[in-house]
Amino acid sequence: MSWNQVEGKSKQYFGSLIVMWGKMVHDESTVLRGKHHQLLGIIRERYGVRRQDAEAQVDEFLRGLRSASCEQESNKG
Repeated sequence: MSWNQVEGKSKQYFGSLIVMWGKMVHDESTVLRGKHHQLLGIIRERYGVRRQDAEAQVDEFLRGLRSASCEQESNKG
């Protein structure tokens, strides 16, 4: 197991704590931030990539979702 994988596992636990805190205080943005940490941790653990690479992959994925969402909205109108 590489150090990136160990850091990924700890990032997942940290994200879980943030999610739980967000649910306790009824703050959806905190819950989403925790889920973001969890996703980064899963990518780092599973693929053993650096933090910057994991963040780039997540950012690229989110850009794809946003553009698909924008296309659907423009097709409705």
